[in-house]
This record gives sequence, structure tokens and C-alpha cells, in this order.
Amino acid sequence: MSYDQEDALATLKMRALEESDLGEYRCDVDYKGTVYSSELIALDLRTKPEVVPVESTVTAILGADTSLSVVVKAEPSASPEQITWSTLKITWDEARYSVSEDRRSLIINNVTRPD
Repeated sequence: MSYDQEDALATLKMRALEESDLGEYRCDVDYKGTVYSSELIALDLRTKPEVVPVESTVTAILGADTSLSVVVKAEPSASPEQITWSTLKITWDEARYSVSEDRRSLIINNVTRPD
């Protein structure tokens, strides 16, 4: 904790936050034998999203339909509008590619070799 007397600013610096740090905090000041307390300050933790393929390799039959799926772990959870799919190998063909309603699966219709 640090205190800047000129600005009357007390700062609690927390490094490498963990889930156990989640909660409410307050600052107490002992001024001439009387303790004064701040209002509670809530610390809420967010996590970086983690996008994990359900399967790292998918084998499909030429001409058949298949799908690629991911699990999205985040706090707060990701909304479908935040999830997009793209490809690096071929041109995106909207007639053959679609995404599930929750956007966690890419559906490929009529699989071809470039897919």
C-alpha cells in the first residue's frame, strides 16, 4: 500500500491477481484514536477468453457435410455476436459455409479438398 500525502491518495496495488482475490475491500484510517472506514470497493475479476477446438483434427468425406466446433471459455461469457469464423486457405463461400446459432460451430456443406 502507498500513500501520497500531497494528494491524500492511498493506493493498494495488487499483482498477479487470483480468483481468491475476488471480493470487497475497504480502507481504514486510524485518525487520533478513531477509526474511519471507506465504503466497500468491489473487486470483480474478468478472464481472457480461451477458444478451444472440440477436436484438433476433423476427418470429413468429400461431398458430405461436416462441422468444426469450439468451446469458448470467458468470464463474463462471450456472446454469439463476439464469435466469428474465417479461413486462411480458400475464399469464403456463403452458399457452403454457415455458422450455428450460438456461433460456436462452423458448418461446411459439400466438403471439397481445399476445405
